[in-house]
Amino acid sequence: MRSFFTRLIHSRLGWHLLLWIVTFSVFFLSHVRLLPTITKTVHVGLLLLPYRLALIYGALYWVLPPALRKESRLFISRLVIYLLVGMLLGFFWIGYVLYPYDTGQLLLFPGKQVIFNFTAWTNGLLLVGIVVSIELYRFWYSRERANQQLANETLMISLQVLKAQVHPHFLFNTLNNVYSLALKESPLAPDMVQKLSGLLGYMIHECNTPTVLLTNEIQFLRNYIDLEKLRYGPRLQINTTIHGDSDAHQIAPLLLMPFVENAFKHGAAKQIGSAQIEVALFVANDQLTFKVHNSLDSSFAGLPNGVGGIGLSNVQKRLSLLYPSTHSLTIRPETDRFTIELTLLLNPKLSQLPTMTALN
Repeated sequence: MRSFFTRLIHSRLGWHLLLWIVTFSVFFLSHVRLLPTITKTVHVGLLLLPYRLALIYGALYWVLPPALRKESRLFISRLVIYLLVGMLLGFFWIGYVLYPYDTGQLLLFPGKQVIFNFTAWTNGLLLVGIVVSIELYRFWYSRERANQQLANETLMISLQVLKAQVHPHFLFNTLNNVYSLALKESPLAPDMVQKLSGLLGYMIHECNTPTVLLTNEIQFLRNYIDLEKLRYGPRLQINTTIHGDSDAHQIAPLLLMPFVENAFKHGAAKQIGSAQIEVALFVANDQLTFKVHNSLDSSFAGLPNGVGGIGLSNVQKRLSLLYPSTHSLTIRPETDRFTIELTLLLNPKLSQLPTMTALN
């Protein structure tokens, strides 16, 4: 029963029933003390109801639509006709319907006709103004919801496109690593393929939601670092530091991996000798601080635009969409090292964005 009334209220029929009830109730409450009996108040209210509904529906469905479409000339012409017809209809309704019910006679005296009609007309216009204001609010609210939905869908499409670019970018770099090991007939190649399979499983099956557990994202980073360790062997010195409670927080999927991938691609991969990478992640007071340092070959000194590429550009766009005012990203290329520091709040309402898994 409760669900029936809920559906009725939100339906078109429910809106009209509510309009009729409110229209009658306004007259009843304003005239119950002016007329001699409650019965007569009800009768007069019912007799006056068609006239008032004609004013309301004429305004809603004939005068208002051109205004909403910004057709000013049509709106003005219809408004003038509406006012004239409404006044004439008021003369007719008062003189030939309402007054005869009250007195048994037609109201033919112009003076009384004007007085009675003016009262009914002004009261009717006041009610019309209230109803039109409500309808304008409903129109504005529905348009805002539609615009918000369109903005969310556009945002999700942009995010899905950006996230989709992460997969081939990561896969291209990693397959190159596997290929180089295979050419050397390295016994590490099978282990690398197995670890790559696990990483791709996470990317395909668990990253199709707006957010993932921060713990899972950290584990993904650990697995990726282990994969790269197989490739670089003892010449790579990597330190990983993680502090804070990551179980209670969520983050956009694959948001941190491009920073670590960048450190390997433009750091260790470009150096002939030993390479150093430091990865630090701290969580405190709903804020994540993520730092990545990697050593650089001297040939990269003074060439900040030469370091990074698609991965960093992609993640910067995702950050601007997902954390527009709740993140800070600092990129510092130096003579012998490259530093990235990211801070962001872990409690923005990312989970309210619609999930568009069909794009994955």
